[in-house]
Amino acid sequence: MRLTYEILKNLSIFRNCSFDVFSSRKIVVSLKKEFSQTPSSRKIGSTFGLKAQGYDQFTPFQSLLISELVECSSPIHSQLRTVADLGCGSGYFAKCSRDHSQQYTVIGLDIALASLKLAKPRNTTTIQGDINALPFKASSFDAVVAASVLQWISDIDNCITVVHDILKPDGYFLFAVFTEQSFCELNTAKQDLGIPVPVNLHNGLDFIVDLNSKQFNVCMSQTICQTFYFKTARDALKSISNYGATAMASEPLNRTMIKELCARYEHKFVSEKGVPLTYSAIIGYAQKGDVS
Repeated sequence: MRLTYEILKNLSIFRNCSFDVFSSRKIVVSLKKEFSQTPSSRKIGSTFGLKAQGYDQFTPFQSLLISELVECSSPIHSQLRTVADLGCGSGYFAKCSRDHSQQYTVIGLDIALASLKLAKPRNTTTIQGDINALPFKASSFDAVVAASVLQWISDIDNCITVVHDILKPDGYFLFAVFTEQSFCELNTAKQDLGIPVPVNLHNGLDFIVDLNSKQFNVCMSQTICQTFYFKTARDALKSISNYGATAMASEPLNRTMIKELCARYEHKFVSEKGVPLTYSAIIGYAQKGDVS
């Protein structure tokens, strides 16, 4: 589904936004005033932006999650017309949807402008913005997607509340959330050395409980786990850095600390297969319920 300028304006889903038409098939939405960014969000946007060009190449697990999310939510796709992809990155969700011949419109939002440039060919509409301050009106979307992004959110309860607000009645929330088993080997080595673990990893069951408490009825959920093996601990760390996941590091590690971390990482976890790095996530979809 392609949106013309007039159709897009008539959707009335945006607040504090203007529209720039570059061609009949390229529409970019801009905030009328610069959106407020915290130091943390600026750092995330900058770091992921620098890695945007190679994001798809270096995120096989994230790509798997989105593919599985599109597949498992297929029973509801015929009900969807307008979908918001929060933290859309390179637009991989829109690509997978198109590959499955879905006709709904995906509106991608991301804080990293470089990522949005990659997403434009995959999304009809892209907008730079912060998940913590969404530029959308209430009851705007048939579905909202948040895939591999909530681990960067400090206040996940508020995020779930906002998602509920911008969904239409009976709309759907499609999620892929990293759980506490992700990076378990690396995080154990960090904790042994007193190095902070800044990523907000969630307990899968607690996340489902949170959804229920925010008036969402969980229709389907499953856990996906995958372990990758590397020749050295440095290679494992590099794989994380390659897609920008070092954005949440409180302070950069100096060479001595990196050396100590790699040594501890390999000492505790190296095997015949190599140095492991585990990813784990809960994926699924939930339907918006009434606020009591």
